[in-house]
Amino acid sequence: MKEIKTALNHEYKGLLLYREFDKIFSSELFKKITQIRENGIKILENFCDDFSYFDDEICTPKTYEDALILAISFEIETALVYDKLTNETGDEKIKDLFFRLWATSENEYKKALKMELLSNSQNNNFGFNNLINQELKEIFAKFKDGNANQNDINKLLQNPSFPLFSGLALGGITGMLLGEKEI
Repeated sequence: MKEIKTALNHEYKGLLLYREFDKIFSSELFKKITQIRENGIKILENFCDDFSYFDDEICTPKTYEDALILAISFEIETALVYDKLTNETGDEKIKDLFFRLWATSENEYKKALKMELLSNSQNNNFGFNNLINQELKEIFAKFKDGNANQNDINKLLQNPSFPLFSGLALGGITGMLLGEKEI
């Protein structure tokens, strides 16, 4: 059955991906996903006698964060694969199996990977609070003290984070104006 072979190929790709990531980063999360994915492959193999994996090159990320992002991307792809395969098969047992594999990916792997990425990012001081880099802090301090010059204004306008701050400022001003206006 073509759908089972497609699912097996995808699952093997995921297995190799997680094994590689675990080997590089010694991650308990990658190890657990590898083990669970192996069980899914065994179940799929019960429906297929003549399967051979199409060997894909696994890219090796340089950082743990990149590995998490690639893994999340793979799980997004997994949802799309199983959605397509479920629509292509008429066998209810196979549909049920694809749904279970999709649900495990969506509700277990993807959520755990996102939580790990968020946790790891917070531990590395990455996030919204760090969008304001040191240069912006210095420029804002000059504006606050009244010491800003044309060069400081140009630096502020050219900073990649400026659209975010201008949007926040505009939203704040609009909120104040609406608050003053009787509705």
